[in-house]
Amino acid sequence: METTGDDAIALQPELAPDIGTLGRYLLEDRIGRGGMGEVFRAHDPELDRRVAIKRLIAWVDDDEARIRLHREGQAIARLSHRNVVQVYDVGRDARTGDMFIAMELVEGMTLRQWLRGDDHEFRAIADVYLQAGEGLLAAHAQGIVHRDFKPENVLVTQGGLAKVVDFGLAKPAGVVAPTEEAPGPVRTTPRLSARVDGS
Repeated sequence: METTGDDAIALQPELAPDIGTLGRYLLEDRIGRGGMGEVFRAHDPELDRRVAIKRLIAWVDDDEARIRLHREGQAIARLSHRNVVQVYDVGRDARTGDMFIAMELVEGMTLRQWLRGDDHEFRAIADVYLQAGEGLLAAHAQGIVHRDFKPENVLVTQGGLAKVVDFGLAKPAGVVAPTEEAPGPVRTTPRLSARVDGS
């Protein structure tokens, strides 16, 4: 899924016009929206916990987008690390056909918002960046390259815990990125794309 600053899991909530259910999840309010998807705060009645639901927006009929959303769920589900948002479920609503990911709800703000907020000591800023790096290292250890790492894709809790999110552009390490020999678009964020061997 393509991401924007509005697509993070923990943003200021706003009431969504179509609040209801998605799969078994009860949607509460919309907390983020991007060009191809939106994120809701929701409740899982079976396990009695709050979750974040990322849904591909209903009007997008794009097989590639659906594949990327499913790939994001698979990518994060392979990880178990305190600095990576945990995925609980990847599914498709039987009623609407909408694809979604159920994941850990992070109460906080994006790294960019955090940096623009209160004055932070250098040590605190360095610690947050180091934590994000630990999350990326954990992903790389599982053979996953994020490919769209930027401040909007890191969430910071009130306690200073950083979590990397939005692996919709992730690919297994070692997979050849599109080139003249393997044509196709590479979706990254200009100026912020990290150089990774094989990418």
